Amino acid sequence: VLWSYDRDPEAAAREYRRALELDPDYATAHHWYALLLSTEVDTRDEALEHLRKAEELDPLSRIIKAAYGTQLLKIGRIDDGIAKIEELRRLDPEYPSHDSMAWAYLSRQRYDDAIDVLEEGVREDGSPKLAAYLASLYHATGRYDEELALAAETTRGPSDTFAASIWR
Repeated sequence: VLWSYDRDPEAAAREYRRALELDPDYATAHHWYALLLSTEVDTRDEALEHLRKAEELDPLSRIIKAAYGTQLLKIGRIDDGIAKIEELRRLDPEYPSHDSMAWAYLSRQRYDDAIDVLEEGVREDGSPKLAAYLASLYHATGRYDEELALAAETTRGPSDTFAASIWR
């Protein structure tokens, strides 16, 4: 609440530190404190340490693995981020990680891999956000026919969707 609603990151950081003093093995506190720390450039290494600890305490947590992989990507440890997100996808292939995986592949200029993972995401859940990313990537890579086909397919549904608004 202090961070998300009151917009008081200093107070939130104090409360997370206090929670970890009371229970150093509280994986969720490590996770959320890491997310707070990751917003500041000078605390990103500390954020990674808390994500590592959170994962150690709760190795099956999908959301912790997702946050860890995303943080690794954000700080430029692309290969480590890819490995962590691939680990998450093996743990739970249905966890919504397509956008993170695509971002990781794009960071390595692996455009075909990024397209593959976004196509999979659009097929699996029809996410308008993923469809928009995919259309943008089709356009950027000169795959205009596929972009137009995706636009036509996506806009067949209700006209008040986010995806429909992109092409109209």
